[in-house]
Amino acid sequence: MTSPWPKQVVLCDVSPRDGLQNECKLVTTPQKIALVQGLMNAGLPRIEVTSFVSPKAIPQMADAHDVMQGVTRKPGVDFGGACAQPKRRRTRPGLRTR
Repeated sequence: MTSPWPKQVVLCDVSPRDGLQNECKLVTTPQKIALVQGLMNAGLPRIEVTSFVSPKAIPQMADAHDVMQGVTRKPGVDFGGACAQPKRRRTRPGLRTR
C-alpha cells in the first residue's frame, strides 16, 4: 500500500523576512543576524532571511544586504529572500538567483 504522505519534509523558516517586516519597532542588523544564526543552530535547513525592497516601502528591510553579508553561513543551510524587482536582485554582490 502506498502512503499519501511524503517520505521527507524540509522546513523553511520565514520569520526573519515575513515576521520582521511588520514590526513597528526597528529591529537592528545585529539582532536580525542573531535570529538567523539561532535558526541555523536550531537545525533549520532553509531560511528566508530578508526582502530586497525599497526602504520606503518596508523600512525594516533597509539593511537587507548587511544582514546577508553578516550571517556566517553554515554548510547545508539554504538562504532565500524576496525581491520585488528582479533587475535589482542581480545588482547585489555575493548573491545568486535561481
